[in-house]
Amino acid sequence: MIPAMKEYRVTSPFGWRSGPINGNPEFHTGIDLVKTHQAPINAFVAGEVIHAKEGVAGSGFGGYGIVVAIRDPDNGHLHCYAHLDSVAVKVGDKVKQGQVIGRQGNTGQSTGSHLHYEIRKSSSPQFGWIADREKNCLEPVKYLDDYFTKAQNNPKPVDKTVNKQPDEKTKEALKVLQSEQVIQSPAYWLENAFEGGTVRGEYAALLIQNMAKKLATPVPETPKPEQPKPKPEPEQPVKQPKSWADIEKLTLASSVHVDVGGGGTGVLLKGWLLLTAKHVSKGRASIRFKTNSRDWHTATLVSEHPGVGKDAVDLALYRVENAPASLPYLKVNTEPIVRGKQLLTVGAEYTEWIVKTGEVCNISVTKEPWEFDCSIPAKSGFSGGAAVNEFGEVVGILSNTVSVGIQRGSVRESVPGCEAINLMHPAVAEWLKNYM
Repeated sequence: MIPAMKEYRVTSPFGWRSGPINGNPEFHTGIDLVKTHQAPINAFVAGEVIHAKEGVAGSGFGGYGIVVAIRDPDNGHLHCYAHLDSVAVKVGDKVKQGQVIGRQGNTGQSTGSHLHYEIRKSSSPQFGWIADREKNCLEPVKYLDDYFTKAQNNPKPVDKTVNKQPDEKTKEALKVLQSEQVIQSPAYWLENAFEGGTVRGEYAALLIQNMAKKLATPVPETPKPEQPKPKPEPEQPVKQPKSWADIEKLTLASSVHVDVGGGGTGVLLKGWLLLTAKHVSKGRASIRFKTNSRDWHTATLVSEHPGVGKDAVDLALYRVENAPASLPYLKVNTEPIVRGKQLLTVGAEYTEWIVKTGEVCNISVTKEPWEFDCSIPAKSGFSGGAAVNEFGEVVGILSNTVSVGIQRGSVRESVPGCEAINLMHPAVAEWLKNYM
């Protein structure tokens, strides 16, 4: 095996295979390599980074997850490192061979943590993507074998030319040093100090000492002109609550029926994302869902929440494929939730979208502090739906039905309610921030 690939296991070679997601015959345009999840990924060849983020549909990297694409300046070939967990470079970086560019991951259309390494013959348009993939992609193992053999047999020449005399820039620099009284005679330095194009050691030391003396001489400071006072920051507008009629209308439009198993609910977010409960989507790499306008769409898995320690967090994030620009969505809350605040949710069942309301009861539960209790009388089909506040923002995702206690005057009653994942809990907010 090529030395650069010795630390990997090959799990799927280049060429025709049965697709890992649907089992249909497909041409595998690269090679799948595995170390360990989130292990550092090193560049096989040097070049310029022209893509370093998650690929989206229509870009040439749809379904590839997080991709770093590096263009070889010698031949224009594009080296693609796909399904990464994160990137360590940015567009425009000049990457050296062996430099860490990201970490192994499981993003995009992937059935497990691995590196998909693909070499495209060109980098434009659409980062070199064409419909006939077999014609535009090179077999990576043979390519790298030829690449490293050629590099070993034809090393780049090293320029060992030495200037015997100081150049014009050096002469001009000596004149500047004379004008600043660091040296007395440029001619003396040109005649005695240069040897083989460089300054002899003892003369270099003398030059440094003279410059230090000159720099140590105090220079009177020029008074700085009075700076204008900065304008005061404009006050941020106070967020205003919406009417519950408007919130209900937007939540109905943004809630979807997730068609997996017995079904459940999800909510559309900005960026054509779909958030639902992990137990609703059941770990599927791709799901179908129906909107309130009865349109069907497909979404691919972006990430499932990795959990906190040994405890699972019941959230899964998907990206809608070929999403229309008019697809509605809800914003995510950015402020701490408050006990007693009213909430609204929509349960998207197969044929009916049902609105329910309640209030926040306990802000966090003892065993799972990233959850809160509310008095929304939800049913099982509501799982994965959004708990929405008075600003029309998603504060949580419904996960389980429970009995909760609410205060009615001087009496505390037990009523049907549910648990919800708090999107402002740090363990949840940081995870969502990676993808929104």
